[in-house]
Amino acid sequence: MWIALPGAFAGLQFQITKRFLIAQKIFNIIVYFQIVLLAEHLILSYVLIYYFGYGLMGAAIAHSTTNFVAAIAMTLVVKWSTDIVAPESFHFFNKDSFTGWMEYLRYGFPAMCVTTLQWASFETMGVYAGILGVNQLGAYTALANMGAFFHMIPLGMSFGSGA
Repeated sequence: MWIALPGAFAGLQFQITKRFLIAQKIFNIIVYFQIVLLAEHLILSYVLIYYFGYGLMGAAIAHSTTNFVAAIAMTLVVKWSTDIVAPESFHFFNKDSFTGWMEYLRYGFPAMCVTTLQWASFETMGVYAGILGVNQLGAYTALANMGAFFHMIPLGMSFGSGA
């Protein structure tokens, strides 16, 4: 839904701030935020969906609102709590935020191309499996899901070791 799109940026900011804290081995504040946000989201969802009767639109508004609350609250706590994070390691956007973009794009653009080609080839294989028949598409789906499942174990381990 279009109403949930503004919350996507806020959700991205919240995820980036979480990764920033995880990289510094700060986990407790993330857990506390998630617990509070879960309670806030459940209450807001109930109120908007059932009490005001907005239905699916209420769910989208609740999700977007939760993302904004999470991003703003987490960013402000990290910015002004000097005992949590060193003040020089976190800053808001300024002109220094936009330096070094050419180097970033030099490495990031080829990585984006590889990821996009991988996604496109995966989708193309799914289309071709569907053209071959229902049984072949079912076998392809089962194998793709098993591959994704077995990939999650080393992926989780790499995330855990990187934290």
